[in-house]
Amino acid sequence: MTRIFSLSIALAALTLPALGAGTVDTSALTCLEYQKSGHNDMVAMETAFKEALESDPKLGKLPQSNLADMMWEVCRGHPDAKVMDVLLH
Repeated sequence: MTRIFSLSIALAALTLPALGAGTVDTSALTCLEYQKSGHNDMVAMETAFKEALESDPKLGKLPQSNLADMMWEVCRGHPDAKVMDVLLH
């Protein structure tokens, strides 16, 4: 599991330049943008959300893979919603 997480982080670091400025705006990313992105961009987005939610008492403790699953589930049926809004709601 640690190996998978480490590989995901490394892969995310390699894909960040593909996301424009190299950062993910977690406050503006919509569910549709997240769901329609490619795998590499999706991993980079999940990494950004993991970092942004580190201080959240509930979500900050989740492993990145669980957070990714949660992001996918809460976005189902809410394409225009912002990912952060549906995660925290």
